[in-house]
Amino acid sequence: MAKLWMACGVALVASAMVGCGSTTLSSPGTMRTVYASDLGTLAGTWQGTGKGATGDTIAATLRLSPDGTYSLQAGPWTAQGKAQVVDGALVFAASGGGTGRGEGAAAVGERTGSAVVMDEGDNWALVGSGRSASGPYNFAFRKAK
Repeated sequence: MAKLWMACGVALVASAMVGCGSTTLSSPGTMRTVYASDLGTLAGTWQGTGKGATGDTIAATLRLSPDGTYSLQAGPWTAQGKAQVVDGALVFAASGGGTGRGEGAAAVGERTGSAVVMDEGDNWALVGSGRSASGPYNFAFRKAK
């Protein structure tokens, strides 16, 4: 029953994100349930944008490995961590990173996010949101199939 409620919550968040906001942070695609076996298919370099607590939008690159480890570069900010499949969505937990100004961006576990996978035909899209010590953020990434 808890998984059903989580799946409904993920679908509701995805619908809200797809239906509003900037087109760069949404997707016209169809939401797809993700399984752990899909990480190999989703591995690769994703290009996209992020929007932080300040409201600024910044170009970003996400590199996702088949084992779920990832690295992120968004302007001067970096992050590394592990993505896992939880209830049909990807959940990201940072294990390190920095601001590009010599100080760390967040301690382990302070930056988490989740994303739904959207099938856009020729592309995959990751559309999600998260929270860090500085506040909430949203993101959308795309990669060719």
